[in-house]
Amino acid sequence: MAELQVNEEYFITKLKWVTTKFGRRIVAEMNGEFSVFLPYRVVKYCTDNEPWCNSLMTSAEKRQVKLRYLGGDTNQCEFIPV
Repeated sequence: MAELQVNEEYFITKLKWVTTKFGRRIVAEMNGEFSVFLPYRVVKYCTDNEPWCNSLMTSAEKRQVKLRYLGGDTNQCEFIPV
């Protein structure tokens, strides 16, 4: 996520689960142009809160959610409904 601009908002156009050598992760497609791995804390929250995660994925498919990248050592971000 370090390639994202701090305080910039990006439309999430697709979210998908992937399996890596580090375990399950979520890849977010931004503005239909590039993809980033979401931080592990988002993956953990989605795992623990499946209805919220399903809603987020549905909103992404409809282009109804943005991600604001806040930066920092832990790649802080927030989801913004549109």
